[in-house]
Amino acid sequence: MPSEKEEWEGEGEGDSQSKVKKMSEHLVFVSPYGIMLYDSTETFIFTLSKPSGPASVVKRDIIKDQVVECKFKGEWLEATVLEVCTWSADSDDEDETDGRTVKVRLNRDGTETTVLAFNIREHLQADEALERERQAQRASAKELIIISSQAEKRREATLLLAASLEAKFPGSFAAGELETPEGIAVSALAGDMSALAGKDGPDLLRRLGTAAHCALVPGDNSVYLAGATPLDCTRGESFVRPFLTDPGLVTNAASTEAQVATEVDTIEDIYVSNLFIDKEKQKNLPARVLATVADKHGVVAFFDDAATEVEDSVRLNVLSWDAERRHSAMEMVKELQDVEPPPEEESWQADENQGDDQNESWNDVPGSYRGTET
Repeated sequence: MPSEKEEWEGEGEGDSQSKVKKMSEHLVFVSPYGIMLYDSTETFIFTLSKPSGPASVVKRDIIKDQVVECKFKGEWLEATVLEVCTWSADSDDEDETDGRTVKVRLNRDGTETTVLAFNIREHLQADEALERERQAQRASAKELIIISSQAEKRREATLLLAASLEAKFPGSFAAGELETPEGIAVSALAGDMSALAGKDGPDLLRRLGTAAHCALVPGDNSVYLAGATPLDCTRGESFVRPFLTDPGLVTNAASTEAQVATEVDTIEDIYVSNLFIDKEKQKNLPARVLATVADKHGVVAFFDDAATEVEDSVRLNVLSWDAERRHSAMEMVKELQDVEPPPEEESWQADENQGDDQNESWNDVPGSYRGTET
């Protein structure tokens, strides 16, 4: 039986293309803007220009005294036609010049110039001109190809790209300057971005995105979200609000701000689970331990200062769109609350000891940090 490599090499060109297409998603972003790519999605991303057929020559009527738009030094300007000269009427060549030159006066400053006919276009009203520009952008759009063997990775890359474009050019999708790909919704949530822009921000945004099933990208004064539906974006906004309310929550995974508990209580019950932890055991669940739980189960977990039903306890919130993920995360937390974690290493110590065994008593706990390694 031939190996997978031999099967690939033995296939014809059409079969090879079919195999690639099964692993690909094609999206069109109508924009000349640059695109930020993310290595975290483990996808291969590139653009393709749309195939273009032979240029067709459309000979438009251009007459003296007509108000037109003239392309002058790369800019389309309003102008008035002074003279039309046909210099190759007997030629059989069908090139883009169409055999005419046009002398015009630019209405902006009275400058007179002579251009080829294809640098003249109809002068339109504002709404019609905007639609013409959008059509030109669509015609020049490149096809964005995202390749991965995992559909979820392709989805993640797609949403990150959409959120990144919205962050770099806010409102462009809503204004029609960017054409939203089918099955993608975008939104923005304003707030204090100081903590999310810090060293712990990127990891938290990644965890929030996984938990909310959407993508989150920081901007100057807002978090930008992209999801498969508007509901995904709304859920993501509700998950990130507590961290915008108390920037310290980003680093500490615990908050004493009353407003944080209020924000948590506004999250739909189907997306949040609570666990009441003895205050004496809270020290066994610092931010780094909760981050381990979050990464293993695809959730976000943090403490707030909400009133609890159990005396001398503190509320732990576990957020995720998936109830099974929340349940498995809660079970892991129940185990870890009774075990003292190993001391936190300085960064230089962590580099030296990378791969060394952790504290054995903590490693033996089911679902502990040691158990999350793959």
